[in-house]
Amino acid sequence: MQTVLVSVLLSLVTPVFDGSTTWVAEGRVRGQRQPVELQRIPFRDRGQHSLWMNSEAVPAFIDLVEAANSAGFHIRLNSAYRTYAHQRRLWLKMPGIAGDPNHGGTHTHQTGYSIDIDGTQLKFVNSYINQWEKRNRKKMDLAHCDKHSWGYKCPTQLYWWLRKNAKRYGFINDVKSERWHWTYKDL
Repeated sequence: MQTVLVSVLLSLVTPVFDGSTTWVAEGRVRGQRQPVELQRIPFRDRGQHSLWMNSEAVPAFIDLVEAANSAGFHIRLNSAYRTYAHQRRLWLKMPGIAGDPNHGGTHTHQTGYSIDIDGTQLKFVNSYINQWEKRNRKKMDLAHCDKHSWGYKCPTQLYWWLRKNAKRYGFINDVKSERWHWTYKDL
């Protein structure tokens, strides 16, 4: 009985895929539940799980990836579509970073339009910076970096390329504190 109850509860928060390349999921737009047509994209997250995006965004995303490849960049994704339950778990794990659970369904990952791109920032801890500056006898240029108590987060060449080019494909960095977060806006 307990096993059945657990599997029923999990089915309420865990998507079930039938192996197809499209899937109609419950998305949330401005907090309102509505179906979202998702398409599997040829990427996997760090845990090797399939990633899904809103079908409307996929052609533009593929064009963006091809343009990045032509420019010498390899796009890797960390995340794409997320269920409400997944987004809520992230918020509980990282309060204030992964959206606000009190405004459920307002995060753009739940629409299938947002992706998290790996490789858009580097982390430099203070000890590394001190060693680098001592070895090179000059200050490290950290003008474009975000300062933290432990060190800095600095944008990479991929980030600057995306800032310059992603808009051509309809993607914008709509969460300024997250260099990795890009959302399709069909501009």
